[in-house]
Amino acid sequence: GKRGGFIIHNIQSLAKSADIIGLQETHLKKDVGAKEVDDSGSPHYNHSFFYNILSSSSAGTATLVHKRWEDKYHISQHTYSKELEGYVITLKFSPKKNSELGCSPLPFSHTNVYVKCGNSAEVSAFRNKLFDQITKSSPNSLHFLAGDFNFTEAPEDSQSGKKAVPSAIVDKWNELVTSLDLVEARQKSHTYFSFSQDRSHY
Repeated sequence: GKRGGFIIHNIQSLAKSADIIGLQETHLKKDVGAKEVDDSGSPHYNHSFFYNILSSSSAGTATLVHKRWEDKYHISQHTYSKELEGYVITLKFSPKKNSELGCSPLPFSHTNVYVKCGNSAEVSAFRNKLFDQITKSSPNSLHFLAGDFNFTEAPEDSQSGKKAVPSAIVDKWNELVTSLDLVEARQKSHTYFSFSQDRSHY
């Protein structure tokens, strides 16, 4: 479908220069998964494909990792509770010993997350559980966190000029940030996103 075409096009573009690619709201089918990507002409080039699927109409996350990383690391996918299926992938990179140098690179984890939007009690409880499980997924490890968070901490990052979630949710988010010792990677482009044929400003 049209959405699948957007996904494949984005993968083709990103895979030319990016080693690790995180996609959210993929809406891939459960019985297709990575095969849908493979059969479209191997658009992920030399990348291994990790995915977490909910349904073809909701959520879905996928992370692609260039195969050169497999020369230095064992890569494993963390298992989350079933209720988080389709919303988060954490990959653990455990170093292989470098026999030539007699040393190993640092271990680290990479989490790709899609956070539900909304402020209902149900969504807030889900978001809290998601943050808690991410925090527990890789204790005492260098951690990279990326994704579609569907909320902002600062009003200037919101199209409405207001914070997108109650302060209690921001407090929970700050607990995660502190626990994983996260520091924001600043970008030249704004956090706003929209589909566009002209991507020169991203």
